[in-house]
Amino acid sequence: METVFRIIEDVLDLDRDSLRAGDDLIELGADSLDIVDIVLQLEDELEIDIDDNAIVDLKLHNTDNLIKYIDNCGK
Repeated sequence: METVFRIIEDVLDLDRDSLRAGDDLIELGADSLDIVDIVLQLEDELEIDIDDNAIVDLKLHNTDNLIKYIDNCGK
């Protein structure tokens, strides 16, 4: 979770430790390019593959949904 929040905070230029579980990236000012940047960085750093359709279908702009999806990538 720390890695996910750190990457989101970096991309959205947020203060450290400002994110909370359940935060919505769109409400925090993220646009579609920001979300793509976050996903690409997560894929690279965590060595996972996030399906493009999952981003919209599973509402991965919500931090809870994103973390649950990443947790399931390793299973």
